Amino acid sequence: MIKINKLSAPDGLKELYDKCKEEKLSPDESYKKLGNPLKQEVIDNLMAEQGHICAYCMRRIPDERELPDDTPDVSIEHIIPRNPIKFIDVNQGLDYNNMVAVCSGNRGKKKTRKPRDLTCDAKRGRKDITINPLDSDKIALIKYREDGSIFSDDTAINDDLDISLNLNCSSDLVKLPETRKNVLTEFQSALFSMSSMDTIKNNCERYLDLYLNESDPKTPYSGIIIWWLQEYIKKLTKV
Repeated sequence: MIKINKLSAPDGLKELYDKCKEEKLSPDESYKKLGNPLKQEVIDNLMAEQGHICAYCMRRIPDERELPDDTPDVSIEHIIPRNPIKFIDVNQGLDYNNMVAVCSGNRGKKKTRKPRDLTCDAKRGRKDITINPLDSDKIALIKYREDGSIFSDDTAINDDLDISLNLNCSSDLVKLPETRKNVLTEFQSALFSMSSMDTIKNNCERYLDLYLNESDPKTPYSGIIIWWLQEYIKKLTKV
């Protein structure tokens, strides 16, 4: 997971937001007013500002896997759920700054899908979470292990990553830790093959700047590369 920098909301969404607020509709009622082509415009905007990667697991979106007919390849996710368990109402249903784009979450036909296979918003449901891809301070608390698993020393955030979002899912449908580990290993191999002891720190800093400032499309699962580069540069600086 990496920090998402929000852009301006589509004008049509702003107008719909104001109209629903004036009519005093609930966040869920407001969101149900969002239909195509405006909804697709919102999705396209979200994917563009995220570099076409899922806000949570960082796989490519729209989801490139073969999906069941009833499964969307990309969805709008609300950071504060539009119909939350605690009945919070801050007009979040059509608030563009409360929206991110996410993958299919391994959704499938209800008879065949298993809770342990679900990730991202599909696993989270309406549950409140502490981690927020728009909050750089919270993103900074995310770490990775050698096996590619994601975690945090902050208990609430760690529960979000491991349980609420199931970002360490390793099933027949998706093996997120293994995928992240492979992405990092491939990057490390390329980095060390082109770097000498004299150039390694400069190359690390150059790549860190590159990944932090990637535009659209971004590199899938780049969060683990960014974290590793930051940690490795710290080690090199101490030498």
